[in-house]
Amino acid sequence: MSAFMRLASVFACLATSGVALAQPIALGADVDSLLALARQDNPAFAAEGFETDAARERVGAAGALPDPRFTLELMDVTNTMSGGSPSVLPGRVGETRYRIVQPLPGWGKRALETEGLHDALLGVLEHPRWDDVADRCLSCGNCTLVCPTCFCTTVEDRTDLLGEWTERSRRWESCFSLDHSHLGEGSVRDTVHHRYRQWLTHKLATWEDQFGESGCVGCGRCITWCPVGIDLTEEVSALRLTPVDQ
Repeated sequence: MSAFMRLASVFACLATSGVALAQPIALGADVDSLLALARQDNPAFAAEGFETDAARERVGAAGALPDPRFTLELMDVTNTMSGGSPSVLPGRVGETRYRIVQPLPGWGKRALETEGLHDALLGVLEHPRWDDVADRCLSCGNCTLVCPTCFCTTVEDRTDLLGEWTERSRRWESCFSLDHSHLGEGSVRDTVHHRYRQWLTHKLATWEDQFGESGCVGCGRCITWCPVGIDLTEEVSALRLTPVDQ
């Protein structure tokens, strides 16, 4: 067989192999194809993937650990036991201990970093996170009903149709109510965005200007009774860590 014919045969084999490899694998021909189909079309699998992505995004905001601490402990610096002279050099004392300590929060425990929180919150009033939490918040007022420090009230005037008696009373109110900030031409805070921002910044920031201390006692009731699971500590962490869009 000539060299030309041998070369033609090689090209023919390669072409045939390429066509065969390009053909799609029949569904069920192997486990990998079934898994690929499940990952692509199974709604439960997709939902679990979204849950995983959401949990991963929360790690930076709510699950960050404090920096580990390194300690150096020198034992018997006087060298009484060895009969040597006193020293503070690690290699010349009775015993040297090196220790790295990493604080870990207990399961189910939350933490709120309060140092510098006043200025941090008032400096991110235009943060896009307010829109994010507003999309989830129902503005139901549950958090204000169970909070031991919320004190908002409103005044109501009532009278009968004949005008023979009138009554003015004060009742509990929530800053999440649309009518709570109603003035002349309408509500000052007419969106959930503004009402949630008002509640959080007052509780954790301007409360200090008003009373000299934080308005949060750390009881966690607002988290427990929120029907959509909004976590105050998570929102604050996100506002601290995520840069503001200019």
